Amino acid sequence: MHIRTAGAEEMLALWGEDPAHPSPTARFNCENIRRGSATLFVWDRGGALAGELYLFRSLSDPDFADGKKRAYLCALRVREDLRGRGLGTALMEHVIAQAAQEGFSALTIGVEYSEEANIRLYRRLGFTELVKDCVLDPCSMDEHMDPEAHTGFHLLLKRLCAPSGKGAPGTGLTAMRSIGRELERKLRSVGVDSAEKLAETGSKQAFSLLKQRYPGVCLVHLYALEGAVTDTDYNRLSEEKKRELKEFCDLWKK
Repeated sequence: MHIRTAGAEEMLALWGEDPAHPSPTARFNCENIRRGSATLFVWDRGGALAGELYLFRSLSDPDFADGKKRAYLCALRVREDLRGRGLGTALMEHVIAQAAQEGFSALTIGVEYSEEANIRLYRRLGFTELVKDCVLDPCSMDEHMDPEAHTGFHLLLKRLCAPSGKGAPGTGLTAMRSIGRELERKLRSVGVDSAEKLAETGSKQAFSLLKQRYPGVCLVHLYALEGAVTDTDYNRLSEEKKRELKEFCDLWKK
């Protein structure tokens, strides 16, 4: 499994849309993907799409995305039979890192009032500021291609750190717990070149990047990455966290 970008045609197929007559929201997404103002990121599992998340760089409401400093994450979904294995978190971490690399200083995300599990996930990922409560969704279109009315949802915001290479120099990876010289070399080879970049990327996505280049990396490496990100000795990770990481690692065997 790996994370990649997907085109408008793949989005229509994923949604089960008729390319000749897409729904208003599908049409809106396709138009934005084609002109580069949005990107669809997906989990690819042997050619089948197992998860999706959209990064919108500009929207009609600049509180969501203004095309300069602020971007919007939309429609996080993971295939039902693969939920509970950390794929949603890894996909979020990947796109957050991509937005920081593009120079955005803030990300927003919408979440319905009743979605308590998602609220907890987003807060854990740093979406802790409430921008406003919304009744119009700029990524959901009605039949007139206007933002659709909504019963109400929170718009949350996360501040982004500048990636290494922009601003102050990054901290060396070996300054982090559990990262030795060899693991540092491998991380640098896949673009994770500082402690700040590893923290921004997250353990699962960093492991995914390594696995694609170094098939021999294993669960112990994933434990080490998680220990580095959380500043915990990897052999002191909770049993619950170890089970979660093992399930994620096992996905690469399928």
